[in-house]
Amino acid sequence: MVQKEIKKKTSIYGTVAVLSAMVLISMIYVFGTSPTILPFNQPLSVSGLKTFSSMDELENYLKVTSISSLPERYWSNQNGALPNLAAPAASDTSGGTSDYSTTNIQVAGVDEADTVKTDGQYIYSLSSTQNDIYYYGYGSQASNSVYIISADPQNVKIISRIVLDNDSSPSGLFLSQDSSKLVVMSSKYLSYSISSSGISIMPYYSDVSTSINIFDISNKANPVLTRNFTVSGSYFNSRMIGNYVYAVTSQNAYVYNNAVTVPAVYSNGKTYAASPTSIYYADMNQSSYYSFTSFYGIDVSNNQQQPTNMTVLMSGASTMYVSSDNIYVAYPNWINGSDVTSIYRVKIDGLKLTLEAQGGVPGYTINQYALDEYNGNLRIATNLQSALVIIPFTGQSASQGSQVNNVYVLNQNLSVVGKLEGLAQGENLHSARFMGDRGYIVTFIKTET
Repeated sequence: MVQKEIKKKTSIYGTVAVLSAMVLISMIYVFGTSPTILPFNQPLSVSGLKTFSSMDELENYLKVTSISSLPERYWSNQNGALPNLAAPAASDTSGGTSDYSTTNIQVAGVDEADTVKTDGQYIYSLSSTQNDIYYYGYGSQASNSVYIISADPQNVKIISRIVLDNDSSPSGLFLSQDSSKLVVMSSKYLSYSISSSGISIMPYYSDVSTSINIFDISNKANPVLTRNFTVSGSYFNSRMIGNYVYAVTSQNAYVYNNAVTVPAVYSNGKTYAASPTSIYYADMNQSSYYSFTSFYGIDVSNNQQQPTNMTVLMSGASTMYVSSDNIYVAYPNWINGSDVTSIYRVKIDGLKLTLEAQGGVPGYTINQYALDEYNGNLRIATNLQSALVIIPFTGQSASQGSQVNNVYVLNQNLSVVGKLEGLAQGENLHSARFMGDRGYIVTFIKTET
């Protein structure tokens, strides 16, 4: 009877999700000796990173190496000239307990942006009513604010409200350690209509800038905007260590009308474009997509200290892991006929930002928790599978062959010094965590009965 019931349930459920045994990787600094099931053809080059000598060299590099080009309809404003972004005006402002929770962070001492921050006495909450209609060009219905709220359980009330630019898209908040400064980050999109026979069709969003606003909230009832730092490109990620905020933005890199729009900083109505001699790149294979990934350092405690910045031309930015000393940016790539996670390491020391290494490992990673720095080495878990094939008449893709999960250890030069390969063949990488000298990898397989 019991066996019949089991068979009955099995036939009903059909697909069973199996979280395969958690692979406990003890002493992660072991040099892997198991064979590579899907070998990586050639190691990535980690040779010298370069900068461009001139704007002409940058333009020629993009023309020669980029497989695809930007469609002409990308710009449809006026006479086709590149748009000028103006620095946003200052926003208008108006004016507990000892145990409290904080933002869930990956690395101790490295804060991550959040929509809510608290110091135990006050709650700082980001409120945005943006909806889909905003992205179709009707921004008047959007409303962005930051509320400072008393956290006293006996007297919970709004102390003040900071009104933000309603045409922007808020990204997150940081709170200084002494609760005297509040950092608000947001992105702003500029639209240009596509016209047909004199009739304006739905706007085509073609440009974006990122703003970092710093408010003095020493007087909670009267916050004051003290600094505004605006740059071209969309907000990618950020961290705060001590009084330093590190923000990363991404901007499409392309040639249009024989010109390249490089990253720029906007201040007091003026535009300060990056010099090509300050833009780094690694001489790699052709790519269908390039972006300027810019790193910015801001000292929120010193209004007189100018921010620092550095830009890298790369094929994208999808994952960021930050330790107390380094920023690692990773993204999926295709090199030498294999799936690769390309990685860049930027050394951070206060406001000093230094690009020090570029490298990569076979396979793709899933998120920031699949990366970890320990004893000066970077550990990363990836999933590697064979090429995908397109199923005829469906447009769907399916893996052809097997897939495996790997863990690599890279030194400060981002060269592989240790590895474990061929874990859980045929299964997807589901999650990863590293603690001390151990790593925990969860893989996933879906079966049918």
